[in-house]
Amino acid sequence: MVSALFLLLLQGRFTIAA
Repeated sequence: MVSALFLLLLQGRFTIAA
């Protein structure tokens, strides 16, 4: 569960960075 949440947050940050 925590891993999925962390992954989602990381992906979101990556999208914002891009």
